[in-house]
Amino acid sequence: MSRVHANNYSDSLNGAITNVATSITVNSATGLPAIGVGETYNLTITYGELIEIVTVTDDASSPTLTVTRGVEGTTGTAFVDGAIVELNVTADSLDRKPDKASAETISGAYTFSSEIEADAGISFDSGTNTLDQYEEGTFTPTFTAATPGDLSVTYNIQSGSYTRIGNIVHVNMDISVDITYTTASGAVNIGGLPFTAGDSRGNMLVRFITSNWNWSANTMLAWTTNATETLLYLQANKDSATTSQLSIAAVPSGSTGARCILAGTYRI
Repeated sequence: MSRVHANNYSDSLNGAITNVATSITVNSATGLPAIGVGETYNLTITYGELIEIVTVTDDASSPTLTVTRGVEGTTGTAFVDGAIVELNVTADSLDRKPDKASAETISGAYTFSSEIEADAGISFDSGTNTLDQYEEGTFTPTFTAATPGDLSVTYNIQSGSYTRIGNIVHVNMDISVDITYTTASGAVNIGGLPFTAGDSRGNMLVRFITSNWNWSANTMLAWTTNATETLLYLQANKDSATTSQLSIAAVPSGSTGARCILAGTYRI
């Protein structure tokens, strides 16, 4: 149930009530908020030292109101005709948040002037599909090989940024290196991805690559992920059916300014 409010309402009971009565009648309902489906508001009834807070659950017969008695730690009390009835700010109206109550449905257009916190995520279909993560950030990509050996790398450019939405990560990176080696071998890798890959279906489009990457015999290049790793592997498509990982030998020792700009998406 959601709580509705109004300012400066003050009136009195039109008729005495017992301590268990489930309806009250006020002299005038003017100034009280209208109750929609799933909505309530609290009224405070006072007479001398007697105080009770009630929850109004139905105003269809206004100025006679259906109420729940003795809420917010107060006790159902008998009141005389003429007891004061006010719509005041109460502890529950200040503390009431969706994470302190059962799930609530909010309809209509709302404008929020500050961030919305959703620690458990946002569900679009009663929990079957929940968006539980959104994050933006940067990371530092690294150039390496399956067997680094004596690989020496000097970075000219080493930048990466990412946006994570749920279990999908979108990355952009730019890396430029000067390298020397004699014993490095195996597949050339780019490491340092911001999250561990969940499968081997990640695909990174090569947007730019310099000629000192020896790939002229291949028709297409793409970086791919491997499950449980934070590495990218450069896949070379030699023809319509054959792909293989490009080895470190494709970037010869002594290469300077070997640069690759790439962007793509992978699942975690």
